[in-house]
Amino acid sequence: MRKVAVVALLMTLLTGVTAHAEQTEELLTLRNTMVSILEKLVADGVISETEARAIVDKAEKEALEEFARQRQSEAAKPGAVRVAYVPQIVKDELRQQIKSELKEEVSQEVMAEARQDGWGVPGALPAWISDITWRADVRVRSESVLFASDNTEGFYRNFQAINEAGGIAAAGQDALLNVSEDVHKMTERLRFGLETRVSDHWSMGLRITTGNEGNPVTRNATLGQYDAPWEAFVDLAYAQYRSKYLVFSGGRFANPFLSTNLVFDDDLTFEGLSATGLLPFELWGANHRAFLTAGYFPLDEVELSSRDKYLLAAQLGGQFTLGGSSLSLGLAYYDFSNVNGTRNAPGSTKEDFTAPSFVQKGNTMFDIRNDLQPDTGLFALAAAYQLVDVAFVFDSGPLQMPGADDPIHVKVTGDYVQNVGYDEQDIFRATGTMVPDKTDGYRLELSVGMNDVDRFGRWRVAGELRHLERDAVMDAFTDSDFHRGGTDAEGWAVDVLYGIARNTWMRLRYLTANEIDGPPFGIDIVQVDLNTKF
Repeated sequence: MRKVAVVALLMTLLTGVTAHAEQTEELLTLRNTMVSILEKLVADGVISETEARAIVDKAEKEALEEFARQRQSEAAKPGAVRVAYVPQIVKDELRQQIKSELKEEVSQEVMAEARQDGWGVPGALPAWISDITWRADVRVRSESVLFASDNTEGFYRNFQAINEAGGIAAAGQDALLNVSEDVHKMTERLRFGLETRVSDHWSMGLRITTGNEGNPVTRNATLGQYDAPWEAFVDLAYAQYRSKYLVFSGGRFANPFLSTNLVFDDDLTFEGLSATGLLPFELWGANHRAFLTAGYFPLDEVELSSRDKYLLAAQLGGQFTLGGSSLSLGLAYYDFSNVNGTRNAPGSTKEDFTAPSFVQKGNTMFDIRNDLQPDTGLFALAAAYQLVDVAFVFDSGPLQMPGADDPIHVKVTGDYVQNVGYDEQDIFRATGTMVPDKTDGYRLELSVGMNDVDRFGRWRVAGELRHLERDAVMDAFTDSDFHRGGTDAEGWAVDVLYGIARNTWMRLRYLTANEIDGPPFGIDIVQVDLNTKF
């Protein structure tokens, strides 16, 4: 039985092998192997030599017959292609190899097409979307305003409230500033915006913020107003061109000048056009750059008058590197045009538009109504404001302290301003009173610590001295915190900042200030802030 099975198997193999031995060297090798097996079987006595010869003869005969049939079939089918025989094991191996190579090639082609045509992969997003930078910050503040016990009651007028109410009598108790009742409150500021690059050099920006309508120098919303939701405003909306040598901005944008809050509050944004030219240069073996910034900023567009209020400004400066240290220096001229008031003719209201839309306190004011009514009044600025300002920031560069992971910076910030547009004779003609000029202001700050305190354990402390005379700057635009905003104040402040988590930090600030001219008016302010951002 075993002999019959072996012979049958060999007949099957040899028939297939012989029939296709011409086709591949691999199959010829297989045929020779089978012949060797036959010879071994004969030597071992499994089959006889006669039986082996018969097996081979029969296989060759059947192979020749199969070959002849294939020839006839090919002749009967002109154009037919003869396909070489491939064993199944070879077919399987080829199939796996082709499948693997095809999969890799197709995958590469599909991914390339997806990136080109937009199949939900990052590269498929429009450039203006992928270039968007989102920004947001929240500040929750607890504030205590503490008035000096010897402040003078009934002297300091609240000109903003008087103008809004339409007169002193209409303003009632709001016609006078609070100088004695301490204030404890909580406020919050939310700002949310984006900036995106729209082409190689052009970008656009937008920011929404909380705030108070008609107040350009604070974005705080006072907590405890359950009768109404917070107000939200478009704080920034601009188009900007930026290259190596030029920055141009149009719309409503951040302060483009090197300055401090002595002149412009940190929350103040600018409307109009500005351009900054940059000139890199090398001096003393280091790279520096000079800059020139100029801008036109409408302040109040008046429909029925050609005397629109606006600011023309220019600043020349430089940014210098001194080893690891740096110095930024700017000399600016700010010309506030048509901002001072004009008294009406008796009984007329034609010049009412010359009154300011917003004031804080401190500037010299006079009544422009001229209606001889003691309980009415509309107050405007008496002086012109043409400011010369010198500001600088010196940064020591990173200083590594023993045992500290992050380097600290020592910074000195300085600002000096003078209103060169003040004219005593003009004030006399407008008000009928000689008002001596008080037109100088300065601020000096020293800070030590990390530039950024938005990580746990990072810190910075700072202290400043400030002196700002009555008409040194327009009180509408200066810092809204020091002395509760405005001019005619001097004093000092300290800041302590500490990082409590990623992108989260606390700030403790103490400010103390007194009036420079006039009856006693002292204010101490304590602020505790929780800040977070992304």
